[in-house]
Amino acid sequence: VQFEMGPRGALPEPDKVDEEAIKTNVVQWLDLAAEHNVAVCLLISPHYFPAWARASDPAHEVCGHGFISFCIEAPSTFDVMQKWVDALMPLIKDHPALHSICLSNEPLYKGRCDYEQALFRRWIERRHGDIDELNRICGTDYAGFDEITIPEKAADNYALFFDGCEFNQQRFLEFHQTLRMLVQAHDPDLPVHAKVMARAFEDPGHFEVGID
Repeated sequence: VQFEMGPRGALPEPDKVDEEAIKTNVVQWLDLAAEHNVAVCLLISPHYFPAWARASDPAHEVCGHGFISFCIEAPSTFDVMQKWVDALMPLIKDHPALHSICLSNEPLYKGRCDYEQALFRRWIERRHGDIDELNRICGTDYAGFDEITIPEKAADNYALFFDGCEFNQQRFLEFHQTLRMLVQAHDPDLPVHAKVMARAFEDPGHFEVGID
């Protein structure tokens, strides 16, 4: 079976961790599962993002898509996920009923904030190397990479849009790799995975919302 708890339930305030909430919402059900010889996949639900963290940075109101309705690049995001995983894992990592950790539920993402724009400019400069080469490929006339922004839609400039989609996929992958790192710091052998929707393999539109 799978059940879930996210950081919002364990981090009511920036400097407070509610271990009792974890014991009530996770540990007691793992105990019950063990009694009945049932394996549990725990979904750590980053989409249950604390309101106080969302309010801490305007980037959270600009980025996101679907369940992931916050900015994965904001410094507060890593702080939240680290506090959450570091509070959770010591209480469950050796539990006999724990089968695996699901890192995210039906993940989709689009980044638009200043953090994302700055990262995209560095990424696209590494990809093309020279602004004249980018202009030749994309049919643009940028004077430098600092003028480039992430295209919102394919019609704006398909070549740049394609680059922006691949950048978004890479950053979303790295977000999941970070979650994996945080979990496996406590148990290197614990399997982790993400619950990607089946239509990610059917709908070309998912190319632009982070799913490779």
